Amino acid sequence: MVLERALFLTLGLAIPVSARALGALPVFAFLTIPAAAALLLVRRLRMAFALATAIGLVAATGGYLISWFWQLPTGATMVALAGVFVAPVALLRRW
Repeated sequence: MVLERALFLTLGLAIPVSARALGALPVFAFLTIPAAAALLLVRRLRMAFALATAIGLVAATGGYLISWFWQLPTGATMVALAGVFVAPVALLRRW
């Protein structure tokens, strides 16, 4: 009960601050897309946490670098790169 409240409190504080700094699109996308991709790839929850973290880091870093070199919007580039991880996996799982 205490850990659940602490989780909701930290999420409630982090999401508005992040949305103000980065925008709503990247914040919502990074809350959902890496977790969705990880859950589609692995069956164990512990591995899904690690994989979602790795996907988020790669998408954020890679999106930032791509947007820097190609002069693209940073948030949208990060979200598109995160989508590159989830789209093929979702298509393969559906097929």
